[in-house]
Amino acid sequence: MSTPPVFDADRMVLEIPHCGHAKPPWRWFEVDLDQLTPTALRHDLPAAAAGAQLSAMTRHQQAEPITVLLARDRTKHVTHLQFEATGDRHAHAAVSMVRDQGLVPLPARHLSRPPTASELARLADRLASLGAPIIKIAYPALFPAHVDEAVRLLERWDHTTTALALIPMGSRRGRAAAHAAGSRLMWIPPRPTRDRWGPADHQPPDHPATPSCEESLL
Repeated sequence: MSTPPVFDADRMVLEIPHCGHAKPPWRWFEVDLDQLTPTALRHDLPAAAAGAQLSAMTRHQQAEPITVLLARDRTKHVTHLQFEATGDRHAHAAVSMVRDQGLVPLPARHLSRPPTASELARLADRLASLGAPIIKIAYPALFPAHVDEAVRLLERWDHTTTALALIPMGSRRGRAAAHAAGSRLMWIPPRPTRDRWGPADHQPPDHPATPSCEESLL
């Protein structure tokens, strides 16, 4: 099994149930906008996590349902909105709507099968054409060759214009390889899973382990 990447708070996103669970040394957090209850949605960041990046994630693809979600009474600390970017017309409309809300759009695609190298490159270019500062592609990496495709694309990608978060799913080794190749972000679950390390695995050596988000829920 590969070794967890060296802790880099600017490139790791801790998935949390709601904003109240945000805590140093993490600086990026993600909440599930589709699943948050009205009460959880209103939780603000603790003072210790002030200035953190907070991404709200939705599985919706079109601007209209995303607008409805964002219209709810919510914490003011959300900085980014991740949505599924399928179809150029819908994706462009969603990017514009997210910007109108004062948030940073994060167009994403979660694929059901491994893309070929050319498909992966074309998809990355298409997402980059939306004009968002960061994009995300996640796909199942069933074999080492699928991880290699991610690494090769990351090694030649210009992150100065559009940062690329590329996630070959299915193994810790694949996620670590993409992270080492320059993937802009890596998502960390509240508890470790078969293919992902948990928060305690990524703590810097001089910082105490973060308790499980599930154990400290509410």
